[in-house]
Amino acid sequence: MVPGAIASKVRRMVKPYLWVTFTLLDATLVAQQNSPASQPGLVLHGGTQEVLLDFIVRDKHQRLVKDLQPKDIQIVEDGIAQKLRSFAFRDGHTSADAPSGPLAGSNALNQRSSDPLRQINLVTLVFEAMSPLSRRTAVDRAHEFLRAETGPNTWMAVYSLRYQLTVQQPYTTDIALLQKAVDRAGTGAYQEFAEENLKTIERINSLRASQADGSAQSFQPFDLGSAEERGPQNDAALAAAQVQIRRPDGTVGAVMQQLILKTLFAQEGVRSIDALRNLIREQARLPGRKTILFFSEGLVIPPGQPELLDSVIAEANRANVSFYTVDTRGLTIVSNLRVSQAMSAAMGDSEQNSRPNPNGSIDAGPNVYQADLQANARRLAEGTGGFAMDNSNDLRGPLQRVMEDVRSHYEVTYAPTSDNYDGHFRKLEVRLAIPGLKVQSRAGYYALPLVSGTTIAPYELAALNAMSREPVPHSFLYNAAALRFGTDSLGVDCRIVFAVPGTSLRFTNDPATQSFQIHMSVLGLVKDEQGQIVAKVANDLPFRAPLEKQANFGSGKVTLTLPVHLPPGRYQLQTAVIDREADQASVKRSVLIVPAAATAGAPAVSDIVWVRSVKTSQTAGSGDVLHTTQGEITPELEPIIDRTDSAVFYFVAYPSAGSPDKPRAQIAVSQNGKVFAASSLTTPEPDENGAYRYSATIPLTQFEPGQYELLVTVSQNGAKIARQALFQVR
Repeated sequence: MVPGAIASKVRRMVKPYLWVTFTLLDATLVAQQNSPASQPGLVLHGGTQEVLLDFIVRDKHQRLVKDLQPKDIQIVEDGIAQKLRSFAFRDGHTSADAPSGPLAGSNALNQRSSDPLRQINLVTLVFEAMSPLSRRTAVDRAHEFLRAETGPNTWMAVYSLRYQLTVQQPYTTDIALLQKAVDRAGTGAYQEFAEENLKTIERINSLRASQADGSAQSFQPFDLGSAEERGPQNDAALAAAQVQIRRPDGTVGAVMQQLILKTLFAQEGVRSIDALRNLIREQARLPGRKTILFFSEGLVIPPGQPELLDSVIAEANRANVSFYTVDTRGLTIVSNLRVSQAMSAAMGDSEQNSRPNPNGSIDAGPNVYQADLQANARRLAEGTGGFAMDNSNDLRGPLQRVMEDVRSHYEVTYAPTSDNYDGHFRKLEVRLAIPGLKVQSRAGYYALPLVSGTTIAPYELAALNAMSREPVPHSFLYNAAALRFGTDSLGVDCRIVFAVPGTSLRFTNDPATQSFQIHMSVLGLVKDEQGQIVAKVANDLPFRAPLEKQANFGSGKVTLTLPVHLPPGRYQLQTAVIDREADQASVKRSVLIVPAAATAGAPAVSDIVWVRSVKTSQTAGSGDVLHTTQGEITPELEPIIDRTDSAVFYFVAYPSAGSPDKPRAQIAVSQNGKVFAASSLTTPEPDENGAYRYSATIPLTQFEPGQYELLVTVSQNGAKIARQALFQVR
């Protein structure tokens, strides 16, 4: 193991087993990252992707227009008129005619749908963390909304959002239960809510666990009382704040305060963005129109990452989700732009992004507008076909309009005339033949290709393009490999590991905050022998840390471990890493063999995992295969180890079913075919799934420099199975 190596890992709590590890020398920092999961996408029909677009039409008096005909509308995409395939008006009571996919359409105009779920309108009320006065305002507005006529097919739920998404009331048509949930969400007693949320999750999991196919997976919430529940605690930033930093002009100042503010601002933004994404992805599984009523004091977007808001809007539009945002501050005389300028200045972003005018004034730059929380919320609403309710203390009329939009809207489908899915944003426009009417619709969507049956995220497109180039680019060094473990109902449990040396990445320095940042994206595609994509893993990782730690990061590695399940077979693994700061890419291709299950009566064993580092964890009984009693393992793909150190390795033995005997493991280290050392390993206690997780250390002080082979043999019931792995001593 690298001397003094310390790993810092972040895991998106809502997506189990996604590991991101920064291995460096003598430094530990927490990385903020966003990781879009596989997303619902355009559905192929007859080789053509179809788009479902819903919209609302009102007259000049804000009354709904319900009697339009197909001849009265024209859908224009990027300036080109499209041919409709279906047209319907939904009023929440009668059956409808449009298809059931999130962005899919039927092939015949006015063809009746047979999906009863099409008639359900889903409404989600989300209360973000806010001041006590704003919470009271939010509760009043929500009660006003719930007093509106909902109709028989409208199901609503209530969530609170503070360091985690907490369900206050699952989806129901019972208005009395919803009113009580709104009152709870407005009190700010989030710890109490978390306990109720855990009980709700346990009840839901108990119901899901009873499914016959056993495919349901339980959602694991945050640990109550954990750092995530208590609030934003960025130990690295807080520790750095105590260090006096020398400025370029020779003066010493507390500029690390800027780093703290920027870090906490980024953390707040990532928290909100991740929660909204999770809501969107879960709701995308259902057909019909989905509405999210978002109560907040504005929407925080992490500094320097405006694409996060774009990605949320794109996901919402693909999933047929509309946002309606409520600024709970109400009418205010404070200029949001002035507040944004002050916020950007405090974070050290305003000067580098602002433009001086001849009269001495300064125009706000992009980072200033990004710090306008009210504008961010408004853009989210208007970009997804909803509208924003802000700068007003009387929202009875707008809230009534929201419920009308839920119940009554038009839906059309069409097949785009362009088949060039290059990732650019296609602007949509609904034109009416009748003058004097106003249309409320979505702004457009990203034209993204299908990968393994789903659309890719915008950040994945650059990696996909790099994979498609011949010859493939090799701009910098990195390693990627698949680690194979046990078999379950989903297939063979594998981990795709990316390891990128710090020397391969561009570090961008920010003198104003005495910090640096890196930004990389990874994509992995698994193809079968026919060249078809059977699995995809991906992650986008922006990271910022104090400038004084840059040398340590440059000497280490960024390691990402992404889960995937595969059936036995022969595959090609294609991986790509994009350095977003340097605008460079590297691509690798390798063969991946996923072995068949062990024969009856014989044990099975995972690949040998060389351990780069272990992060101490308090989590007990983790289901993650790379979690041991000592902590969470960061794999090492290039085991080159100093002879003054020790080689640490890990593997999992899977006993044959029903055997009373424990598996036994022996190891042998050889060089050039000559056994150098051999030993039997003590059998550990089985984990909750009956597997045996072995971890062992080989002292290297007696080893001469050179390459060695480790052989692990597991035996049970007279049957044996072996695995080999190479390592190098220097």
